[in-house]
Amino acid sequence: MSEQRIEGRAHILRVVLILLAIICLARFAMVLLPVDVLTRLAAAFGLLPRGQQTPADAPLFWYSLRISAMLYLTVGLVIFVAARDPVRHRDIVKIGIFSLGVSAALSAGFGPLSAMPPLWYGGDALFSLLFFALLAVFYPRHMEERPGAKA
Repeated sequence: MSEQRIEGRAHILRVVLILLAIICLARFAMVLLPVDVLTRLAAAFGLLPRGQQTPADAPLFWYSLRISAMLYLTVGLVIFVAARDPVRHRDIVKIGIFSLGVSAALSAGFGPLSAMPPLWYGGDALFSLLFFALLAVFYPRHMEERPGAKA
């Protein structure tokens, strides 16, 4: 593969990683909104649980929402660091590819078993699948070459 093509793929990989990080950080930021704003947004997008006009008013619901937001914050920051130099952080990129694939499969497989609207689990499944595919396609295979290995 030519050096120019390798550089082009590495640039696209960095862009995809930065986009993924921004989306993760935005998902974290959404949870920081006041509850009434979150409720209006959820109603506008049809994201409320079946038959309900408000999100669950239970401490466990809000705790789970906040914990998932913290996970998105952590993932977003780690992916952002990896995006700065994907070659140096190739193990983080590979873990990200694997994790997104698992997340897509679990969201698609277990989502229909829950009482959640299809947009919730379908959105997570499509988001994970899209970024899994993009990262897998643009992950430069030349990064796997070990120093000193015979070509």
